[in-house]
Amino acid sequence: LQKMVKVVLLFCLLAAVVSCESVLYQRRVLNSQFYDGKRVVATELNGAAQFPPSFSEAQGIAVCAFNPYEEYDMQCSIIHNSDDIKSISLGLGAPGAPGVTFYQTSTKETFLEFEFQITDSDALGLVASEIVELILSGEAYITVSSESFPNGEIRGQLSAQYTFVAILDSDQLVPFNDAFEKFDSEHKGMGLFSLKGDQLTSTIMHTVDDQDVYVSGFYKAAFGRNGNLVAKFGKTKSIISETTTLNDTMINAIYHSNMYVKILSKTHSFGEIRGQIVPLSPIPRITHTSILKPADGTLENIFGCALFAFNCDTNLLEFFFQQNVRNSTLRLLNSGDQKVFSVPFNGPQISYVGSFRVYEPEQIDLVFDTLSIVVVTDEHPNGILFGDVTRDNSHAAYLQGTQVVGGSTTPYAGCGILNFDDDTNVLNYHFQHDIPRSQKGEKLDIDFGAIGFEEGSAFSITRPGQPFKSGVQRLSYDEESALKIEELHANVRDVKQHNILRGQIKPLGSPRCLP
Repeated sequence: LQKMVKVVLLFCLLAAVVSCESVLYQRRVLNSQFYDGKRVVATELNGAAQFPPSFSEAQGIAVCAFNPYEEYDMQCSIIHNSDDIKSISLGLGAPGAPGVTFYQTSTKETFLEFEFQITDSDALGLVASEIVELILSGEAYITVSSESFPNGEIRGQLSAQYTFVAILDSDQLVPFNDAFEKFDSEHKGMGLFSLKGDQLTSTIMHTVDDQDVYVSGFYKAAFGRNGNLVAKFGKTKSIISETTTLNDTMINAIYHSNMYVKILSKTHSFGEIRGQIVPLSPIPRITHTSILKPADGTLENIFGCALFAFNCDTNLLEFFFQQNVRNSTLRLLNSGDQKVFSVPFNGPQISYVGSFRVYEPEQIDLVFDTLSIVVVTDEHPNGILFGDVTRDNSHAAYLQGTQVVGGSTTPYAGCGILNFDDDTNVLNYHFQHDIPRSQKGEKLDIDFGAIGFEEGSAFSITRPGQPFKSGVQRLSYDEESALKIEELHANVRDVKQHNILRGQIKPLGSPRCLP
């Protein structure tokens, strides 16, 4: 009877409360754990980057997000201080070189949000997927043209070099008490941030008049909550460029979206505008994992993994899939082998990030308990790769370029699934990534160091030219090394020992949403 009830509940849950959808880039969903599949690129704009240089003193900030897997919808936010803006355009071209425009919009606004779809271009002789690849490789730029500089006043090369971003508005302000009257400020702001070690470099622009700014700085609190001022900016101008030293608590907070920027004005001393600082690629709180393997074990060169994270703020069940069977379909199944979600892998991309919404989060355990994964092809309609979604492993790592200390612009990703035995000090591991053979990581190092820090090597896994490695490692607990699994991260390095990807090795989190 219990099994029947469970199956009925599951079917009702998956049929009625789960809808497969792709959440667009919005300020309210910036805390998505895997960023809901979006690639985010950003830039600072100035006259020196224009070709030829314009020598304008105007500046700007732009952030664009798009889905690199399908549809190619691109959404951009831009702020600038050009006096007589005429248009904003996106083009393809290397830094310091002429380029070709693939999108343009007319505007007179100082702060603008716009959306468009990347499509095939006869003028460029490129299909949409090729344009996307050029954007990911840093070959795209954004330009502000004005009446004074019709051929372009300021320009910036779009890249993933920044670690964090913030978009400021009055909607994010939280009342301190009943005396606070909600208002809609006309002012906006944007910020780009890069963290290297404990040094956070910030570039922030806002539209609040310099004479009206009362105080501005960093505050520590989650989205929707008020926090304490932890670092005040030395200048209160509309353009802030500063470097701030963060302590360990602040570093942990900023990586988990628990810091924000607030501008207080003389008109609104509680706050004029506020913006939550969010990682361009957050470190997800992974709750479940799956290692995909062939059923018969004879196909050694095919593999896959899946990482799952339930986002309590958005009720999104988010996932990262990676597998290398081309022209295949990955299916997420329930206990009755009914399809919950499917992902085609028809092109060169072997990774996919997505989500579906769970409308009854209290049932999230029931959803997880019955999920499995199968990868099918025309030649193997019943499956070629298989895996159960479980909590049997103890730790996981989501490998990204943005976790590399100093930042990495790589668009690639990877996963690590680990199981640590406290009694024997034995670590079973599975690592893989989607770096192409032409840029293959030659070495995977397991290193010491908290988020944002490098503190020395623990052990290395070398498999030249191979995208994955599974194995066993016995960890040492002598007094000198005091090796602890909680202090480890994984680095994928190339032949010159340059870091390409990094992922903090973290214990699996709880799938339940705490009150």
